Amino acid sequence: MGRPSFQLVGNFELGFVHLGTSKNQYLGIWYKKVTPRTVVWVANRELPVTDSSGVLKVTDQGSLVILNGSNGLIWSSNSSRSARNPTAQLLDSGNLVIKSGNDSDPDNFLWQSFDYPGDTLLPGMKHGRNTVTGLDRYLSSWKSNDDPSKGDFTYGLDPSGCPQLFLRSGSTVIFRSGPWNAFDMDGRTKSWNVYSTAYKDDCDSYALCGAYSTCNIHRSPRCGCMKGFVPKFPYQWDTMDWSNGCVRKTSLDCQKGDGFAKCSGVKLPDTRNSWFNESMNLKECASLCLRNCSCSAYTIQISKEEEVDACSGLVID
Repeated sequence: MGRPSFQLVGNFELGFVHLGTSKNQYLGIWYKKVTPRTVVWVANRELPVTDSSGVLKVTDQGSLVILNGSNGLIWSSNSSRSARNPTAQLLDSGNLVIKSGNDSDPDNFLWQSFDYPGDTLLPGMKHGRNTVTGLDRYLSSWKSNDDPSKGDFTYGLDPSGCPQLFLRSGSTVIFRSGPWNAFDMDGRTKSWNVYSTAYKDDCDSYALCGAYSTCNIHRSPRCGCMKGFVPKFPYQWDTMDWSNGCVRKTSLDCQKGDGFAKCSGVKLPDTRNSWFNESMNLKECASLCLRNCSCSAYTIQISKEEEVDACSGLVID
């Protein structure tokens, strides 16, 4: 297989493509019926084919490979599972898979592109860490419209405490959000509409106001301390530097009747240092938190099943 595109009757196409104004070739998957062309996955994002000689092959060992004109290896899926009569197929979901013969059981796929997302999360694509294999699936930005190699930004699931999604620039957290953000495609106009935006305003900046604080974009100044707390360094707050947050007015003595102040209408704080218990009710959680001087807050989260979270350490973001 070489330069032609490989089409399905459905939503996606697979083929070699030029990105932006680049003359390099990349093996990509794009929406068939969306204008302008939207590439949602690139195989050889770190190493392009520098001429028009790219060739796509399935090896007898069950790996998908891209070769250049001199038969040099550009990219390989490096499938580690043994195969019998391996074949490659682009599914209507946009998932490029390698399978043994006609075995269409997803659990038996030798390799699939959905395990290696780029900058786009497609419906059905997995996001997060496989605790068995250690494979970590996360989104990563392109360097530019012409260069799909990994850029500075990543968006992935952190399983510490209660799992959360983090947007990072390098190793620096710049946004934290529990809900997914996504886009939807208008079936009538075949164009993109913004469905939700994760980073909306300054209050979405991670830990903008520091610990034990709240942020309100409609308030001036936008940062304020929670009830019972005061700025740690008041002179910094006078210069609109809130990064060191707030401290308690009075030290706690968790053995002598200290309690909790209800805080409503706010995002749950960073839960990487929290724990949860699905069998505990809210009163039991409050009692346990009161007996632990390192426990700062507790909350209940109701979804399909009632789940109680007890947060310890700093209450931040």
